[in-house]
Amino acid sequence: LEQALRSELDAEPRNWVVIDSIESVADDRSIALSETIKEDLDDARAADHSLLNTAAECARCAWDSSNCQLSKAMACGTAVSMTPIGDIAGIARAGSDYLNGNEIDQIDAGLSVIGLGATAMSFGTAGSSLTVKAGAGFMKFAYLTGNIPPSIIRTLRKAASEGIDWSRLRAVRSVDDIKSVVRMDALRPATNAASSLGGLVNAVGVQQGLYLLSNSKNVAELQTLSRVASVWKDETAGFLRVIGKNRVVRNSLKIAGEVYGLVLGVIGIIFSAFWAMLSLVSNRLLRRVRRITN
Repeated sequence: LEQALRSELDAEPRNWVVIDSIESVADDRSIALSETIKEDLDDARAADHSLLNTAAECARCAWDSSNCQLSKAMACGTAVSMTPIGDIAGIARAGSDYLNGNEIDQIDAGLSVIGLGATAMSFGTAGSSLTVKAGAGFMKFAYLTGNIPPSIIRTLRKAASEGIDWSRLRAVRSVDDIKSVVRMDALRPATNAASSLGGLVNAVGVQQGLYLLSNSKNVAELQTLSRVASVWKDETAGFLRVIGKNRVVRNSLKIAGEVYGLVLGVIGIIFSAFWAMLSLVSNRLLRRVRRITN
């Protein structure tokens, strides 16, 4: 833990999402860090989160969001597009660009369609409509700040290209209009990504959820990390840094599987006991009926 913290403290810029998560791993297990590392953590935190430094970082974020560090952007209160108004605006822009022959931002438009449509229709994902809606909004923010890996960008672009009827998009003005422009099967990979990110954010918070998104190889790994985060919560990034992604994923899914198996086992025991009791009562009633009829 201390080696990982030392490495993160020496990095430039420091990643406070990972540092905070590693500290959570130590705190939750009552692992005492050395006084030296604790002093260095305090000094680094004071330097990076000073009023002057924060103001300068926020100014850089406002000037160019693509060069804005994720943790700084969130600390500055950068808005995440979570309202239908923002989604409708994104859809309207894409429809207008299509009509005028301009290049369409398919990622922004596709996530706007998913966000607006999440409350109106089932996309066939593992998450609820609110999870999909939240994930689409957070993913739009991550896209704006350049924190979506290229492989996931390609998945989103392909899903949007094949899953949306662009010629009819300009007429969309409400949630009900979405159904007429969406091809569900083609759009599903993008909705799965949004659902997984929504689940991540729900488990570990916005900053760490978007950090884990930025470190996912593809949508399949994003879905896996979402399941891992349901086990380790805000310690997830810390475990990934200290132990390594492959070992954390393998052991976390094993734990999740064991818990699932335990739950099924308990249900099986309860059902077996109930069935045995029902059989006993049925047999006694049957014997009484026979005695009466005889």
